[in-house]
Amino acid sequence: ERDVEEAKFARGILVAAGSATRMRGIDKKFARLGGKTVLERSAAALCSCEGIGEVVVVTREQDVKQVEKLLAGLP
Repeated sequence: ERDVEEAKFARGILVAAGSATRMRGIDKKFARLGGKTVLERSAAALCSCEGIGEVVVVTREQDVKQVEKLLAGLP
């Protein structure tokens, strides 16, 4: 059986590039839920998956800096 570290070849893709149209201007990825943003919770969930070796976040150009800041503490 392969070692878990060896098996971490999958990449998680987190698509967070919406324009908040359906949410009437509230950007869901930055909305807080229990003290953390939806984006932070989603990224943490992907990072905790044993078979995922890397998480790629797709977002709008104008949100890149804020997304990077929010996710800076994740592995």
